[in-house]
This record gives sequence, structure tokens and C-alpha cells, in this order.
Amino acid sequence: MPIDDNAVVVLALGVILIAVAWFALVFVAYPLSCLLSPRAARTRDPKWLPRVTAVVAARNEAASIQARVLDLLGQDYPGGLEVVVACDGSTDGTADRVLELGRPNVRVLRIPRPLGKNAAVDQAVAESSGEVLALSDATTRWQPDALGRMVAALSPPDVGCVSGRVVYTRPRTAVGAGFGLYQRFVAPLREMEGRTGTLVSVSGAMYAVRREHWPKLPPDVTPDLALPALLAVRGLVTVYEAGAIGIENLREDLRCEYRARVRIALRGMASMHWCLPRLLRANRWGMVARLVFHKFLRWWIWVPNLALVLGLLLLCSVTAWAAPFVVAWFGCHGVGWIWMQLASPSKAPLPVAACSYWVLANAALAHASLKMLLGGRITHWNPER
Repeated sequence: MPIDDNAVVVLALGVILIAVAWFALVFVAYPLSCLLSPRAARTRDPKWLPRVTAVVAARNEAASIQARVLDLLGQDYPGGLEVVVACDGSTDGTADRVLELGRPNVRVLRIPRPLGKNAAVDQAVAESSGEVLALSDATTRWQPDALGRMVAALSPPDVGCVSGRVVYTRPRTAVGAGFGLYQRFVAPLREMEGRTGTLVSVSGAMYAVRREHWPKLPPDVTPDLALPALLAVRGLVTVYEAGAIGIENLREDLRCEYRARVRIALRGMASMHWCLPRLLRANRWGMVARLVFHKFLRWWIWVPNLALVLGLLLLCSVTAWAAPFVVAWFGCHGVGWIWMQLASPSKAPLPVAACSYWVLANAALAHASLKMLLGGRITHWNPER
């Protein structure tokens, strides 16, 4: 029995509308809801200067670890500060590079075989004494006042964690330029979300948490997402301190960025699976909604992207006017893919850089989704440089 052309058009338009609505929820509706929400104000205590332990989990970071430690020791913070570096199975002399500094308030934990980042940080926390834990990556550089600003933001009693703002170096390739465009969406969204009183996730490169709230997490769950959720269960908030700035290098290599996107998404999905039941049992519906709109719908954005392509192809099969849209959408993906393969310079037009990163991100998210559905988990880490 032949299918009526009108039925095909209705089906195609329905698929396209669902895809467009998904895009609108992620890129328009949720940011707008954060922007229009009332600003949460909290009174800070300038006299609260707790002892801080800066924790750096490192795996084969000999090239950057000394600069990271010296950067932390150079923080303009009047309270006590110790630095603990957990070397998680490093084989390149990372621990020796730290010991060469000869600083009395710097400790090194040698972990003989890789246990994973969570286990390494847990050991560092157990060996430390700070009332506040400041977590950082081995390659991040903080501005001198960053730690003081985060501690100040942590002083109100209902605040359990604070995240700083990470900015990235100038890109040199299309991949880097595309990631820079992506950050132009993510960074303002995080700031708008911070105005509402609590964040959905923190930046793993710089955040601080009160010691009593540090969780012991499964190896495949990232504290970047799990920590704000667990604090919400306890009635506490995670705030954003835009004035605490860290600088991080971009990943400029296509394969490196792709692997990082897959890893980050897969760990995020596992974390949401672990957090949601706890939030639901505690009736934290606001945080559940934030996780769905901010994270879940964005991780699965490749689904409406694929649906849009299928809808346009269906339309194209019954009406000629859809052909330009099909050519344009496939053209964007094709140009983006070719440009990435060429590792072209960042002087490329911004639309081309955007297309290249859109293709990379959708492919990585689809890969991560498939791995999750097949039971894949990431418990150990190899930093992508």
C-alpha cells in the first residue's frame, strides 16, 4: 500500500519540530530561565580564613607539575595553606619533580599503580589537614587572588562548594577555535546559573569544598557533577565565583579533543545515573530539572541532530523545496569534518570553526551514549594533552 505524500510531509514536519524544540530547550529556554531567575544574595564573612589543603591529582605530569605547585604556593591567601600532590601511578618522575622544590608545606603521595583519579584524591584528602579542600588540575594556572576569592565565597554556612571560572588560551587550530565558540555558550550559562544560587556542576580545574562535605565516590563517578548533587540532598548549595580565574591550555589536536569529549560525557552520564536516585529520594526536584535541561538533553543532542537530518530527507523525497535545507545541513557537517581533518588554522571563518566542533561534539556524544548503553565505564584516567 503506497504511503500518501501528505502523511510523509506530516511525519517529516513532526520529526523536525521535535528536533527544533529540543535545540530550543537546550540553547534558549534553559539559559533564559537562568537569566530571568531572581539573583541569590549571600553575606560573606571576611574574617573566615580557614586552613586550606590544595589537592592536585597527577598522572605523568612531570612537564607541568612544578609550575602548578609554585602557582599554588604563590596564592595571595593569608590563611594557612598546604599542597598535596597525589601521583597516581606516574612513571615519568612526577613525584621527583615535586620533591625537587624542597618546600616544607608540600607533600607528595606516591601511588605505585594507577587507582583512578577519585581514589588518588581520596588518599590525598585522608593525608591532609585543611578545613577547606581546593581541587585543581596539574596544568591549570590560577590568578593570585583566586584561592582567596573562592574561600570568601565559601564562607556562608549554607554554601558547601564553590567553583571558579576557567578561561582558555588563544586557539591555533579549527578544533581549538570551535571549542572557544562552545565556551562562549558554556561560560555565560554557568554565570547565569550561578546567579540563581546553585550550580549543576563545577569546573574540575578549580573548585573548593568544605572538608566535611567531601564525598567518597565510585571510581566512574566524577565529583564535578556528583558533588553539587550530594550537597543539594543535604540542603546546601554550590556557588560560582566569576572573579576566581584559572587559565587552561586548549586541546588543539582532533583526536585528543575527541577522546576527551567521549570521556567527559561518559563519566557525566554515569554520575547522573548515580545521583538521580538520591536527589529523587530527597525530593530535590529543582536540581533534577537542572540536570535534565543542562546536562541530559545536551549529552543527547546528537539525537535531534540526527532526527533533523532524517526529517529533511523525508521532506526531500516528496517535495523539491526541502532540497536546499538538506544540502545546507549536510554541507555544514561536511565542511566541518573536512576542516578538522586538515587541522586548519583558527583564522578560518567562525562559521566553519563552529561546524567543525559541532560535528566533533555530536560524534563524541553519540560514541559516549553508545558506550554507556553497552555498559562501558571509565574508572582510570590518562590526561589528554
